[in-house]
Amino acid sequence: MHHSVEKIQLLLQRNQERYFSPTAVNTFLLCSLRFYFKYVMQLEEPEEVKDEIDSPVFGNIFHETIENLYKPFVGKVVNKNDLEALKKDKVRIENEIRKAIGRNYFKYKEPFKKPVKLEGKTVLIFENTKTFLNRLLEIDIQSAPFTLVSLEGKYNSQLEIFLNGKSVSINIGGKIDRVDRINGKLRVLDYKTGFVDKFDFKTVDELFERDLEKPRKEILQALFYTLLLKSEKGTGEDYQPAIYSLRRFFEETHSPQITWNKNDFSFHEVEEEFKAQLGALFTAIFSKKTDFYQTPHERICQYCAYNKICQRF
Repeated sequence: MHHSVEKIQLLLQRNQERYFSPTAVNTFLLCSLRFYFKYVMQLEEPEEVKDEIDSPVFGNIFHETIENLYKPFVGKVVNKNDLEALKKDKVRIENEIRKAIGRNYFKYKEPFKKPVKLEGKTVLIFENTKTFLNRLLEIDIQSAPFTLVSLEGKYNSQLEIFLNGKSVSINIGGKIDRVDRINGKLRVLDYKTGFVDKFDFKTVDELFERDLEKPRKEILQALFYTLLLKSEKGTGEDYQPAIYSLRRFFEETHSPQITWNKNDFSFHEVEEEFKAQLGALFTAIFSKKTDFYQTPHERICQYCAYNKICQRF
């Protein structure tokens, strides 16, 4: 499916109204046709509730519960004692999970007119959320003290690209799960409820490779968020992208730190190349020469909301 001048103008217009997120970038890299349906045509994806913990509904419930429990700590130094007291407050934790299930699963409006009754899938969601939340608290207790800078903070920036010989500003943005200051670094922390295969990358350009069956989308997303945060906070800080992967929480050797060629690194070491690759990607997205086509990996299509429209199945 080819670009047209009208499609480019439509994309630019949409971008002026809002911003491109790391999800949009990863969608284009995974399947440019899915990007076309979602971001150009703006076809809505149906919401699905699956048993797996990587379902979007479970992710929303987990994120919301964490945000509400940690909210009182924002702007403060969080000590081991604070987190241990929270971990012991089982009634508060369970109430927050129930409320998050009410809002995200049952779509109740606050104040709730009836109690949140757990049955079937919601029992599984409740128990999974509690298990992973307790493990997150244990990990944070080991890391404490740290300063909690922000939770679910929205950050926006602009990226300059060249399009048809002209400089064009592209709006980029996103919501960062958590920013904290630990060991003298600003850590950009992304919670992932799905499985994260790799925490290491060799080169920046491999993060932007198209049509991979297993792209390192979580690492790209973490670096994208770090770029957003640095554009707002400035160069006076040392930035560290990291991922809390729930499915790896119980591994003894689990570390949230992203590594570059198996080594620790600071964001400024890869920043310029990352911005250049991101700019090149957006230039390709807006180019008249770029085709939108199906991913070569049919396995990916099984869970795609648009698989009937693109007629692969």
